[in-house]
Amino acid sequence: MNSTGFTTQRQIIGEYYEKRIHPSIEKVINQKIIKSPLSTSKYDVYSDDYNIEIKTRNIKSTDYNEWMCVSTKFINSGKKIILFYYFIGDDKLFYIEYDIKKFSTYKLRYIYANNQYLIPSKDFIEVYNHNVILLNE
Repeated sequence: MNSTGFTTQRQIIGEYYEKRIHPSIEKVINQKIIKSPLSTSKYDVYSDDYNIEIKTRNIKSTDYNEWMCVSTKFINSGKKIILFYYFIGDDKLFYIEYDIKKFSTYKLRYIYANNQYLIPSKDFIEVYNHNVILLNE
């Protein structure tokens, strides 16, 4: 593990689950998504209107009241930004769309050599629970 908490194993697990949830992401934004060409790209996937970051965690969604994301993900995007969180532990997918006014109220903490937003889990919208789509059709 390096100083940012990143490991190759975590990357492999993340990529596996990212592919699995792509159809659900497309349903949420009502657009096709494209995987970013490089693993070092700022965002994991993108569409015509969105830059999309996906966080996969091997825990349950109820394990923490706040979920982290590097604050630089929300700077100079050129498109709307949406953050997805997938929890392997209870097979749940959530999202939140970036809103500068709302995000300015969130705590920032310096973790893994970056400022991280600590986003209250209650502010995320649940997409599915055990692969059952919860969004209105």
